[in-house]
Amino acid sequence: MRPQRGHVPPFLLAGATLWALAIPSAHSAEVSEVAAVDGANLQRPSWSPDGARLSYEANHHARRTIELYIGVPESRTFRRLKGARRSTNAITAGFVSASPATQVVQELSWGPGQGDGYVFSASPDAKDFDLYLDGGGAIAPFPGADGGPRWSPDGSKLVFTSARTGGGDLYLLEADAMEADPRRLTTTVGSSELFPDWSSDGTRLVYVAHSDTGDHVWLLDDLNAPPRQLTSEPGSQVRPRFSPDGSQVAYYATAPTDAEPTEPDEVSERWSLMVRSLDSDTPTRLLEDVKPDLAGPAWAPTGNHLLAVRRAPEALDPISWIPVTPEPDPEPVDLDLGTVNHGDLAVVPSGDRLRLAFVSQGRTSDAIRAFKRLFIADIPVAPTPE
Repeated sequence: MRPQRGHVPPFLLAGATLWALAIPSAHSAEVSEVAAVDGANLQRPSWSPDGARLSYEANHHARRTIELYIGVPESRTFRRLKGARRSTNAITAGFVSASPATQVVQELSWGPGQGDGYVFSASPDAKDFDLYLDGGGAIAPFPGADGGPRWSPDGSKLVFTSARTGGGDLYLLEADAMEADPRRLTTTVGSSELFPDWSSDGTRLVYVAHSDTGDHVWLLDDLNAPPRQLTSEPGSQVRPRFSPDGSQVAYYATAPTDAEPTEPDEVSERWSLMVRSLDSDTPTRLLEDVKPDLAGPAWAPTGNHLLAVRRAPEALDPISWIPVTPEPDPEPVDLDLGTVNHGDLAVVPSGDRLRLAFVSQGRTSDAIRAFKRLFIADIPVAPTPE
């Protein structure tokens, strides 16, 4: 698979002691630390559709290993998922076996409904990646990387990126015919297709095409029709996510720059949170300086707001409500959760409120904040008026 410049496909990246504490925040949100893994930064939390279970990854940067955990946050009980070991045959012979120190298990995608079905990507004993269903072995195994799986909202289809044709193309599996060969959806020469996301009605796909011209967002209006390009601005546009009603797409964008950081902690790339209506040719910049989420922008269920992490060191990188408006740079509203240096976000409805999962280096009162841990909070469905 052709790697992205500066944006390595998640399934090509390499690389528990659990403890918890619950205190109310300044806005009376119940904030609980639910997981920490020794020596690892936690990342990419993901709720099951019913909000009963939560998955996350533990990235051991020094070991170049990523572990995947799943469990019940209220009881702080999580179990580690692993890909089943593949037997050697004529196809897999000759591939170098991977030691446990180089294993990567990640990118869990939940199935719909009340069950706990899911699929994830793993490289348990070979240098290539395969997809695994919960409780089962590899699906559609083939030499070369498979990753980025996404169930359709009704659970009838599974889309993923595969390098089986030499590039990085999108492929489709039907849930009632998982043993069949996957169907190739994209055939663009000189491009790798990554970060797919389904519309809520399961009829359309948005994704990123990476090529020598950059990283741009594309749309499949119909799984049987040619794709159309949504973004073409200079720089990169990555990790698109449909709004709940399917009428808009949010993504991250950056402009090319040759500038070098002037301070040790300064980043050379500045990302913006963007949104674009499918009926418009003009995107709107919602926030100029954000920390991109590995899973893409987090929509509130109403579609009126997005949740994002503002890159603001003086405010310890807060989580903010971002209004979705046609006007550029609307005023964000920071959440006061008593935690600092935030990362990946995931939200799920919970009655008349939202459950927010996020990673953070700890609480403002913590003396040691070496690694990112996993927290959950109960928050309103919209910003609380001051």
